[in-house]
Amino acid sequence: MSNKQQTVELYGGAMICEIPTAWRDVSNVRQVPDHQCVFQDCVENTDSLLVLEILERQDSIRDADAATFFFEDLADCNGAVTCEQRRVVKSNVFALGGIVAPRLKPQCTVCTCKGVQRISLGRERNDSESKSKAEFRYTAVELCVIRMEHVGTDFLISLSRPVSSEVFQKYMQTGSSTATGVAEDEKYSDEFGAILKSFQVRNWGLFG
Repeated sequence: MSNKQQTVELYGGAMICEIPTAWRDVSNVRQVPDHQCVFQDCVENTDSLLVLEILERQDSIRDADAATFFFEDLADCNGAVTCEQRRVVKSNVFALGGIVAPRLKPQCTVCTCKGVQRISLGRERNDSESKSKAEFRYTAVELCVIRMEHVGTDFLISLSRPVSSEVFQKYMQTGSSTATGVAEDEKYSDEFGAILKSFQVRNWGLFG
């Protein structure tokens, strides 16, 4: 992780968190939906992509399943629709935020997971005129759902970065793990941990 961090304001200053100084606000170069804040590494060539978004609370989803639910929803949007194209290798639920997100209200529950996705970049063609195959990008995804039941919101934080096909296959062969006894490469990254530890809602009026 870069030693240099910056505090960024989200949604007009209603929230804040810390991210590496190498990450830039994507809304400065293209349009971003109002419910999202998006940052990308533009300096250190890691292609890290951070997306924060306000979503309607999914009341039918249990806390224990929330992170995996949103991970799979993201995978569906990315075209990783089968079990051979995605896998969750780590999942946790932290009641009341705890040491993971200490700046949150006690009413919030923090659900996290980590996994990999094989994202399709184009359609596969096997007709007589073209033998080209689909191109893929292999991506590691760290995801957090901050469940804000008192304001009817699930706040989603996802950090994605490309990985090699070898790393993808290694994760696909790894069984899911709990908070203890995990391998080093299954742990959450320092960048992801810093985002959660620094995340704070300063104006709850944002949620109406």
